[in-house]
Amino acid sequence: MEIKKPMLGLKFGSLLVIEDKGKNKFGGFCYLCKCSCGNEKVISGSHLRSGSTTSCGCIGLSKLKYQREHSVENLSGLKFGRLLVIERIKDGLANTRWNCICDCGNKTVAITGNLKNGKHKSCGCYRGGETAHNKKEITLCNGYAFVKDFSHPRANKHTGRVRQHIVVMERMLGRYLLKGEEVHHKNGVRDDNREENLELWVKSQPAGQRPADLVDWANEILKRYSNEPK
Repeated sequence: MEIKKPMLGLKFGSLLVIEDKGKNKFGGFCYLCKCSCGNEKVISGSHLRSGSTTSCGCIGLSKLKYQREHSVENLSGLKFGRLLVIERIKDGLANTRWNCICDCGNKTVAITGNLKNGKHKSCGCYRGGETAHNKKEITLCNGYAFVKDFSHPRANKHTGRVRQHIVVMERMLGRYLLKGEEVHHKNGVRDDNREENLELWVKSQPAGQRPADLVDWANEILKRYSNEPK
């Protein structure tokens, strides 16, 4: 049988005993304690005296949160499939989530596990090796796929549509297409806009055939494309 001992006013870890709450269903004495974080909780006297309980639970949660924060692998800047990880979303959820941007330009959120095991490779625009955008995002005309982007210099001023293969090539180059440049589909399928199916063609040529014109044109081509991806 537990012997009741004076407990009021005593402090155990972060807990200050403020009220006697009688016995629990097991016959042990219980006390209302106030934690240093401000929370109040009823705790058995035996747990207080043995040191097994030293807070309302906030210390354990703080340690767990700290461990979670510092044990997360940083995926920022890494690429998984068509997704580039931009930053971590610090929302306290068990599954760490990341803001990502897809090769098509759309933004999406993915969790660590799905990125690393390959289940999440795109925003949804790319499945099974085929482009599969939502019809609201992509339309087809004369066999070509068009995306909506009013800010694009080649976009139709009324519909905002621009050919998708142009947008994909510009993303690969890191710049807009120049005058005289066009994009060719290697397999001839106009809406197959995978990066590996596209290549840049240049149709510009010198105005005349004088040697000086040819040299100037050749120097311009070398300067423009010597550092472009092959």
